Amino acid sequence: MPNFAENLNTFQKSLQYDRPVIIRCTPLTVKIRYNNDIEFSKLNEI
Repeated sequence: MPNFAENLNTFQKSLQYDRPVIIRCTPLTVKIRYNNDIEFSKLNEI
């Protein structure tokens, strides 16, 4: 199982946004809101 923190960090960098805010975290999905405007979802790779 890959390091989830590293996956999330890479995901954040790939989107070129600053100060992402995690608004919801479940075992399978992470939703991140940028600038309180755009929301992204990424599956937690297992």
